[in-house]
Amino acid sequence: LGRVYYRYVSFERMAQEDELYLLQAAKWFGRAAAQGNSEAQNHLAYLYKYIPAFLDSQKAFYWYEKAAMQGNSLAQYELADMYKTGIGTKKDLEKAFYWYQKAADGAGLAAPAAARMVSHFYLLGITVASDEKQVIAYAVKAKEGGAYPEQKAYYEVAERDMAQAIPIGDFIESFLK
Repeated sequence: LGRVYYRYVSFERMAQEDELYLLQAAKWFGRAAAQGNSEAQNHLAYLYKYIPAFLDSQKAFYWYEKAAMQGNSLAQYELADMYKTGIGTKKDLEKAFYWYQKAADGAGLAAPAAARMVSHFYLLGITVASDEKQVIAYAVKAKEGGAYPEQKAYYEVAERDMAQAIPIGDFIESFLK
């Protein structure tokens, strides 16, 4: 029922009646979230993270964590992002990497975007040792999943270099050209 109310909202105009729909959506998402529904937990967290009338980063973190622990890939990605930025929780790049990787290794909607982030962590050696095979593997996974089509050249370079097995330094240089 929360989703029904949520779909009536026009975020471009955000009229007064839209706020009423959001309040109803939040009410129903809250009921389902309290019963353990990970989709409702994810939607409720989204409201707390992004919608001005609801902004509360700590509640967003709480509900994203609940949904992420149940395997919701969108929540895993958002939770990782909150750990990465320190919004709603203490900044923790190791936990950010953990949740990005969990989302990337799953089959959910967030897997391609999460794979892109994991690729960057391996590329830059953030909390993990720099690993060219992992960089390329996750970059290819991100491309195949359709993450960030504007970065097509990045993924084409990754595929080419994976076939040639060139050193990571050369991979980075070829990407920057």
